[in-house]
Amino acid sequence: MSREYIDRETGEIKEFTQTRTKEQQEVIENEKRKKAYRDAQGAEKHPFYFAKMEKAKEADNMLSMKDKGYFAVIQCYISYDNMLKKENDSKLPMTRKDLLEVLKIKKYDTVSSLINKFKKHGLIEEKKIDLYGKQYKALFVNDEYCFRKDVNKGKSTKKTAKVFMNNVKELYAEDKIKPADLGFVYSIIPLVNYHHNLLTANPYEPDASKDQYLTVNDITEVTGLHSKEVAKKVSSLRWNGMSVFVRIKRGRETIIKVNPLIVYRQEGYPPFNMYAEFIINKK
Repeated sequence: MSREYIDRETGEIKEFTQTRTKEQQEVIENEKRKKAYRDAQGAEKHPFYFAKMEKAKEADNMLSMKDKGYFAVIQCYISYDNMLKKENDSKLPMTRKDLLEVLKIKKYDTVSSLINKFKKHGLIEEKKIDLYGKQYKALFVNDEYCFRKDVNKGKSTKKTAKVFMNNVKELYAEDKIKPADLGFVYSIIPLVNYHHNLLTANPYEPDASKDQYLTVNDITEVTGLHSKEVAKKVSSLRWNGMSVFVRIKRGRETIIKVNPLIVYRQEGYPPFNMYAEFIINKK
């Protein structure tokens, strides 16, 4: 930024340049990079968050399948600082009325009980914030469990899974989809393999030839559900003309692949050949 001034000795009009400290300049450059990334995310229309796979396993041990589903849904509403917002570009935090709506819950008491449970387990935090001269109550999801991609955080993504927020919202908006269905999806996040999106016992194994594929019976043991219930969820969870899971025959066994448009381990947005098999043939 520059301004002009008159040199009293010479009468010349000169330019005065405002200087910034190194620290101030770094803050400005950081903000520019963050804004550029967020603008790109908005243009791509595929916002996502990173779920920490080992932490998802921890939450799996704390909550019922239904409550895990609610937790999976609310993570799709986090902003870049993990505050819950109804829309990605909302300026104010999500209200309890908003939460009632997005979770498809009818009673305020149920939402309050759920919030208290999540707070007790350290999954979310509620605090007062100042915005535009007013004070608001806001809910924040613990970033030990999930976070939005941010060029300044520098967090490792080797043991995380990308969850595409809008697709999960659309899935949950389906009439037949219940919170426990999303809880099941959340339960399999720690099992998604980087190479091919199949569910494996060793999802961090860098050598694809050593992958240990999981069958329906294996997933039954992991989730604690009956094998018939697992099989039903694997075959019935659908949204927008697509299935959430596909079953693949491998010898005498059947292994499971999760739709990469829901959960994905690799960089970027999944190419068509990664999810073509999930498109439901309506003929």
